[in-house]
Amino acid sequence: MDRTPEWVELLLTNPIFSTLAEMDARALYGAGTLRRLEKGDLIFWQGEAPNGFYLVLEGEFSVAVDGEDGPVRIATIHRGETVGEMGLVQASARSASCAATARALVWHLPGEVFEGLLYRGDPIAASILRGIGKDLCRRFRSAVDEGARLVAALHDGERIEVDTLGWEV
Repeated sequence: MDRTPEWVELLLTNPIFSTLAEMDARALYGAGTLRRLEKGDLIFWQGEAPNGFYLVLEGEFSVAVDGEDGPVRIATIHRGETVGEMGLVQASARSASCAATARALVWHLPGEVFEGLLYRGDPIAASILRGIGKDLCRRFRSAVDEGARLVAALHDGERIEVDTLGWEV
C-alpha cells in the first residue's frame, strides 16, 4: 500500500517543512528514503559524521549522550518530529545517539540531497534552513526557560527531579 500522500501530509505538518508547497514537499519526499527499525536499532550514534536528517513517520526514539555511567537520555522524538538536523547544519560529528524505543519507520533526507539543493540555490533549501532555524530557536527558548525554572527552584531550596536528563538534584 502506497502511503506517500499520508507521509507528505505529515512532512508538511512539521515546522521545518511547513512552508513548502505540496508539490515541493512531494519532490523532496521522493528524494529521501524510508527506513524500518526495530526496538533498540540506532539511526545514528554520537561521534558519527552526519549523513542527513530524519522525520519520524511511525514509532518513537530516544536521544541520548554518553555519560560516565552509560547513556543519558536527553530527549524523546515522536511521530512527526525530526532528528539529526543539527549535524546537517553544523556539518560536524553527531552530538548524541538516537535509538528506536519500539518498532519504527523514518524518512531520511540524505545530506547530499540537501547540499545539492543548497548548491543550486533552490528555494526549498532556503525554506528548510528557515524552518530548522525557527525550530532550533524554539527548542533553545524552551531549554532556557526550563533552566531558569530549575535555577529558581534550587534557589528556593526545592528538590528537583529532571526526568528528561535522567538525573536528580
